[in-house]
Amino acid sequence: MLPLLPLLFTLGSTIANTIGANQAQKALASTQAAERARQKQFDDESFALNTAAQNRYTDMPEKMDTKATDLAQMFNQPTQDAPAAPVITTPESTSGIVTSRENSAVAKAKGETDARATSLGKLRSFGDILGDASRMQGRDAGQLGLIGSMRRGSQAVLPLELEAAQSKGRGMRLLGDILSAGSFAFGPGGILENSNLFNPAVMRSSPRPRPNPRLN
Repeated sequence: MLPLLPLLFTLGSTIANTIGANQAQKALASTQAAERARQKQFDDESFALNTAAQNRYTDMPEKMDTKATDLAQMFNQPTQDAPAAPVITTPESTSGIVTSRENSAVAKAKGETDARATSLGKLRSFGDILGDASRMQGRDAGQLGLIGSMRRGSQAVLPLELEAAQSKGRGMRLLGDILSAGSFAFGPGGILENSNLFNPAVMRSSPRPRPNPRLN
């Protein structure tokens, strides 16, 4: 019986089990790191959406003034081409009083039009800003719901990923178990420890089988 055989089996079993355990540990660490990275990405996206939603309601007076100015300019622009005015031939007035009154009437009409456009722009500005913000809030709510679904899906498959990672190194651990069984079998008190199966003296003293004589 070779005395070093159980020791070699034990050493091989230890090495194989260590390699298998390291492979499984690395796979588990990689899986957990990937899950943490995914969850952090979901958190960052959710935080960005919430921050954008809050910023839509900041600086409302400035936003309303800008919106009111844009709306006033839009209201002052003609929505369609005005019909051509009939051509009336009248002698030009040479009176300064008449010309002054005409210019004053035109300026007054323009001033009233501008004032109405400005008032209407101020009136509509809050509703337009709130409507735009509400539409964006609805879009963000949909995106947050999608992120939440992806987050839950990632958490649901994590146990399966961890189980698959735990199986890494299974072959080396199996080899370690086989070598460990061999060390017990050939070690003191083992099944093969007292066996003469591998005893060289017994093998030399064992009678060799004689060939059968051939029949002529």
